Amino acid sequence: MADNFVRGYAMFLRKVLGVAAIASVVMAGHARADLIDLTTPGGGTAIIDFHNYESFTNQLNIGSQNYGTFQVTAITVNGNNVFAPSSGAYLVGVFNGITVASVSGSAPNINVGNTGGTFNIWQVSSAQLGTVGQTIGTLFAQGTGGYAAAGGGCAIAMLCYNGITNVGGTDYLNFNLVPGADAAGDTLAATLTTNSFPPTGSANGYGDITGGAGATQFTTGNYLTSVGTFADVTFSDEFCPNGSSGRCIPAIGNWDDQSFDPATAQVSAPEPLTLSLLGVGLIGLGISRRRR
Repeated sequence: MADNFVRGYAMFLRKVLGVAAIASVVMAGHARADLIDLTTPGGGTAIIDFHNYESFTNQLNIGSQNYGTFQVTAITVNGNNVFAPSSGAYLVGVFNGITVASVSGSAPNINVGNTGGTFNIWQVSSAQLGTVGQTIGTLFAQGTGGYAAAGGGCAIAMLCYNGITNVGGTDYLNFNLVPGADAAGDTLAATLTTNSFPPTGSANGYGDITGGAGATQFTTGNYLTSVGTFADVTFSDEFCPNGSSGRCIPAIGNWDDQSFDPATAQVSAPEPLTLSLLGVGLIGLGISRRRR
């Protein structure tokens, strides 16, 4: 009888440890997927603040492409600060493919419609930046030369940049601009004032999340576009010539513009997945033990 009890208890412990091991693996996988946890305050509206450094392949002509780099300067969820840049975690990125499709109006006030657009956000640390001789303070001062410095066939207007995509960071969040900024179906609709060169102005658009390690923290299809479809992200854009008065002081590198974009998305409420798995496993073991 005693031997049977010992054997049964040993089997019970092995099963408990097995369930715990499975839960720990799931927890580890979840932590890796959500390197920066935005769900601490629970689910709700997330405001992601971008500071962009950008240029054009050909100034505001049909077919010209807008491209550049950016840093996420803050993220809040329901008004709670859930991310601020630190030496261990910067969110920086590259974007391209925003292509001028139409120009209307007359100077100094013109309207620009665009197609396309892709944004890739990477998480990097100070240590990773240091591997290519950069800091967060010098990263964007490389200007367009940062594309060539990235190596590996990287060139201006591509989705690669020295210190962002070539230092072993984590691809954190990606989204594409989608039609719906206006009734014409532009992916980005801009209103510009040509009193300066490059011009100043504002723009708005929508995007769909396409991947990245942090993508699972967001819900999708929350925003109705102007063409009746639903998008995952909505954002606005205020920009001015690089180094001009206002928020664009001082000049950074040889970019044409700087811009400031608050993007809005919805963060999902955290799910106690691992605790549920562990609880179900222990309940199952309890039932199994009682039957014995």
